[in-house]
Amino acid sequence: MDVPVPLLAGLESRWLTTLGPGSALHHGDLRRDNVLREPGGRLRVVDWTHLWTSPGWLDLVRLGADVAACGHDPERLLRRSCWADAPGDAVDVVLAGLAGRAWREGHLPELPGVPGLRRMQREQGLHGLRWLEARLAARRA
Repeated sequence: MDVPVPLLAGLESRWLTTLGPGSALHHGDLRRDNVLREPGGRLRVVDWTHLWTSPGWLDLVRLGADVAACGHDPERLLRRSCWADAPGDAVDVVLAGLAGRAWREGHLPELPGVPGLRRMQREQGLHGLRWLEARLAARRA
C-alpha cells in the first residue's frame, strides 16, 4: 500500500472537526457481526452501545471495510447510495481514522470470549486503507 503515514495522521487529526456537526442518528460500530439477517431476509442492526449523532453517511462508510472483505466494492456502494454526495475529503478523514483504529486495536491481545475479533479488526484496517488508497489514487489520475 502507498498511503504515507504523515498523510494518514493529518487526515485522522481532523476527525472531530469533520464529524462533530452531524445531526443523524449514528450506530458507531456498524460492522458485519452487528448486522443479522432474519429468516425472511430482513436485516437487523444490533449492539447499539455507542449512540451519538454524525453525518448520515458515516455508518455506511464504517461498513465499507466489511463490504470489501466480502468481495464487494465499497466505493461503488457509496456512489449508488443516497449519500453519494458525501464530501470526499470528509470520507477520506473517516477512512483514515477508522482504518487506523481498527489496525491498532487488531494488534492488541485477544479478548476472552471474543475469538477472531482482533483478526477481523486487522482485516477491517487493511480494507479501509485499501479503499482510502484507491480514492486518493483516483484523484491523482
